[in-house]
Amino acid sequence: MKGSFTMGKFQFEKATYELEINEGKVYTIDFSDDAMMRYTDMAEDIQKAYGGISEEDFLKMNKEERHELLSQQRESMKKVINEFLGDSAFDEVYELAGRSLGNLVPLIMHIMDEFEKRNSGRVEAKKAQYLKKK
Repeated sequence: MKGSFTMGKFQFEKATYELEINEGKVYTIDFSDDAMMRYTDMAEDIQKAYGGISEEDFLKMNKEERHELLSQQRESMKKVINEFLGDSAFDEVYELAGRSLGNLVPLIMHIMDEFEKRNSGRVEAKKAQYLKKK
């Protein structure tokens, strides 16, 4: 009898995430190492996209200040969405959201949840690998 052996199998997890919006277009989010670094560097834009101003302070602003704030938030959201979903994605998604920045916030939160899940998984895996060596 000749020697017998078993063959193991391994399959890499995809470094992408597919996101379908409004039962329509599917966007692919890149979660490669390079993309993760870019997303991490965007923290300031992501914070601006959420607004960070109280309703009371917003109401105290004059018309020009409110318009400027909304314009800044729109640009921040545009940067974030285009970075995750692709260069022309913001205009498409903004239309799907009824041209409402408020409707885009849950989308950004969903994307960030997926980012956090994948990022924390990497950190935990590295930590486990390091602790295992000791």
